[in-house]
Formats: sequence, C-alpha cells, structure tokens
Amino acid sequence: MKSAEGDWVGPTGFYRTDMRGLPAPDGAITIAPIHVWADPIYSEDVMSFALAPNTIHVPPANRRYRLTLIYVPTEVVGAPPVGTHWSLSPTKEFKVDLPVFRTEDGTQGYQFALSVSAEVPPCDGQLRGDANCDGFVTIDDVDLFVAALGGEEAWRIAIGGPVACRYLCVNDPNGDGTVDFNDIEAFLACLANAGS
Repeated sequence: MKSAEGDWVGPTGFYRTDMRGLPAPDGAITIAPIHVWADPIYSEDVMSFALAPNTIHVPPANRRYRLTLIYVPTEVVGAPPVGTHWSLSPTKEFKVDLPVFRTEDGTQGYQFALSVSAEVPPCDGQLRGDANCDGFVTIDDVDLFVAALGGEEAWRIAIGGPVACRYLCVNDPNGDGTVDFNDIEAFLACLANAGS
C-alpha cells in the first residue's frame, strides 16, 4: 500500500507492481524512500529485498536503473553501509539479503531509493577507461580519470580542449551510471586488460 505522502506502508509481503510510468526520455525519477522490514513474528535471521521488472512491459534498456541504500536502522549489525548502490538490469530480477530487522512500524526499517536515469545515448564503441579519449586505455588515462572523479566539469578542464568522447562512457568503467570511487577497481582492470 502507499501512503498519501508516497511512502510504502503495510505488512511484510510483496508489492506486486508499481504502475508509475517512466519519465520523459530527457527526464529522470527517484522513488524514495522504499521501506523494507520484517514483521515481529518473522523467525529467520536474514531477510531479502527483491525487485523484478514487469515481463509484459519491459523497462527500456537505454536507461540506467540504480538502487541505493539510504538508511539502516542503528541497531542492525552486518548490513551494507548506507550509500551502497546496485545497478539493476531492466530484464533480470534483483535480490539483496539483509540482516533481519523486525518491527511493526515499517518507517523504522531499512530505506532504499530507486533511481531511473534519462535516456542514455549509445557510447558508439568508446572504450570504458579511455579517459583521455585517444582510443586506447593506457597509463596516460590515469590523471584524467582521477579528474573525472571530481565531476564532468573537472574532467573537461583537465582535458583542456575539445572533448572527443562522452564523460559517462569512458569514465564509468563499472557501468553503474555514476562516475565515483566505485569505478576505481574497474578502471584498474581496464588498464590491466589493455596491457595484456
């Protein structure tokens, strides 16, 4: 069920379908907070939060779908840290296991945000990790990738001239729709694979 304020409310169970449509192609939407909790009678130590795309009306593939954990009850031990995010596929079910949190008031439970991006133009063969846009992933990309972690404007300033590639295409090597510190490991893998 949904409250007048837009929050999820109700007993433990399944919310079968969210019928809100996607925003216009140039728009984005974030649905938050999505409350997740277990009833006091739930007997397991682990609970799951799962999302599945509608198989009849499959979400468009040229959007980015991201789930972010925005609140963990203070008494919970062993949960992913607040700010953890997961990229979702428009065609596959997603599930995350969480340490159980029992309550009759779901607003006291875990909170998630589900974000859908605007349409993402294709990268047209641009290489993930090619932060200097020269068509190769080499050590020459390191400084520009570090600049990209500070945002698109910092990256453009560091390039110092016309930009031949898209910021998100080359600086988001883990493909989650955001350029951030979670991309560092994937960027290092791009460098390693380019050298082999």
